[in-house]
Amino acid sequence: MSSLYRILWKTLQEDDAVTGIVGDRIYPLRAPSSAALPRITYERTVSGHEHHMEGSSGLTNPRFTVDCWASSSADAEDLADAVRLALDATIGQTIFGVDVRSIFVESIEDDVFFRGDGSQKADYLSSVDFSIWYRETKPS
Repeated sequence: MSSLYRILWKTLQEDDAVTGIVGDRIYPLRAPSSAALPRITYERTVSGHEHHMEGSSGLTNPRFTVDCWASSSADAEDLADAVRLALDATIGQTIFGVDVRSIFVESIEDDVFFRGDGSQKADYLSSVDFSIWYRETKPS
């Protein structure tokens, strides 16, 4: 698992507001089919390395989507808010050797998925796209 995946997992796992909602149900990429709600999944959707006319700037700007799953839209939104606040707190920190410069919320999108079991029960999703800026380690 890359440093950024580990940073996101560590940040979310150590935040009391987040774990107060999901416990340890925080998964990179996909959750197991047996994972209960509420839960979080996250993945890198874009990876960018910034350059200027003289070459690399030393900054990189990947984008991650953090999916907040719950049994109601209000609970999914509350979880998304807790995630946003937890990630905001990482600005200016060095975690696993990565110098986190800034984290921006690019967008938040809500959705609902009805279960295919005929029960009319649904899983609610609040997806938060984050743009993360950090200083790259230059190869020696």
